[in-house]
Amino acid sequence: MASGFGGFGGVGPFGQKLADGEGVQFHPIDPAEQQNILHGIDPKHKNFTCGHCGKLTNGRVVCTFLRKENKGIISWCHCSCERQEPTVIVENFVNGEFAQFPEAREFHPGESWPDDLSQLYEEAARSFAGTAYTAATMVCRKILMVCACLEKAEDGKPFTEYVKYLTDNVLTFPKAKGSIDKIRTIGNDANHSVDFVSRDDAKKAMQIITYLLNTIYSLPSDKFSSP
Repeated sequence: MASGFGGFGGVGPFGQKLADGEGVQFHPIDPAEQQNILHGIDPKHKNFTCGHCGKLTNGRVVCTFLRKENKGIISWCHCSCERQEPTVIVENFVNGEFAQFPEAREFHPGESWPDDLSQLYEEAARSFAGTAYTAATMVCRKILMVCACLEKAEDGKPFTEYVKYLTDNVLTFPKAKGSIDKIRTIGNDANHSVDFVSRDDAKKAMQIITYLLNTIYSLPSDKFSSP
């Protein structure tokens, strides 16, 4: 049985070529598109911040598509890093529209963080990059609770108790309490109603969690403490 990807796994010539690592396959739908392919080599690249690795890249534009309705240009690109992760960029030079999917990754886990916290943080970061801001904030709250339990807090307590535990026993300087408690105020409504978290508030939650985890796990790590 042929696969849903044009014959990956040895079934179908185009899928087999891709599976064998022979590069790009185009799929024209009419003679005009076929003619465009025959115009010769015309490489294009775009500067963008990769939504996967978070680095500024001069990524290759594999193909572009012009929307009939509003003349927006859709570019299918891939990052210049080894993973060559895909990015879709939508531009309209008439009305100034610009969108990137996935969004540029602003947040990445630290090398010295515990695995469970790193995995949760990845979920939050990907949610934020995918514009799921309420979901990202809910995961930030989960990270704070898991972090408190890893630091010997008792399991099964209310969220406010974990905030108090961290500020009383782990990060005891006064400014930490206000920042950490901000996550409670950002996500509290979203936990009990259908109010949605804004991008700005979700970003604050991500930043606070990043500082929290870096302070607890990255600063005391061997990377910084060794001579």
